[in-house]
Amino acid sequence: MKFTFPRLFLSVTSPLMQENFFIIADGTYCHILPDKVVLNHPPDLGRIPEMDHRNRKMQSALFAALFLAIAAFFSFLFFTDRLMPELYIFILLVLAGALYRTFLFRDTSGTEVIERKNITSTKILRRFMGYTTWVIFFTNEKGEKLRRMVNLYDSKQMEEKAERIIRASGLL
Repeated sequence: MKFTFPRLFLSVTSPLMQENFFIIADGTYCHILPDKVVLNHPPDLGRIPEMDHRNRKMQSALFAALFLAIAAFFSFLFFTDRLMPELYIFILLVLAGALYRTFLFRDTSGTEVIERKNITSTKILRRFMGYTTWVIFFTNEKGEKLRRMVNLYDSKQMEEKAERIIRASGLL
């Protein structure tokens, strides 16, 4: 009787098989499995967490309401002559930037597991300064289009390894 190791164990420890994980910017790893992409785990993949494909629409709406309430409060102070015009303009500009950023990231997900059948496309964004980012576009069970942004480890060698693994898995 011949004993064989599970495929996942061989892919992590065997030099005969290609590694299916790479390091990401926060020091954890991204594992590309045949049926899933698992993020934020150590190199030895233990228990795979449940999928959590919630988007941040409610969180974004709450932040937008908070920013608008802050703007209303400072507008009240300004129009009752309790705030300098320069400070009021600065606060409004900061709040406008925060609202814009909230709008830009309204369809992001913080999920750690993405099933490959739900992935619609991926792309790599190369930055001149900052992290190179792998963006995964996918849909959840409700049909909502979401994205997960994965910052790759800031090293030329690690970025090349990550891109090689992503291309070999057929996700790019």
